[in-house]
Amino acid sequence: VWDYQTKSCVQTLEGHTHNVSAVCFHPELPIIITGSEDGTVRIWHSTTY
Repeated sequence: VWDYQTKSCVQTLEGHTHNVSAVCFHPELPIIITGSEDGTVRIWHSTTY
């Protein structure tokens, strides 16, 4: 996860075993959804990861 303003990495999300191929941000809730080449989808809370 990158901070747009400081251009720095603030968190590395770990859990997929292959490359992440899709990322979606919920427009109202603090949720990030990632999809991976390993066939899994993960849901992350963007304040706790």
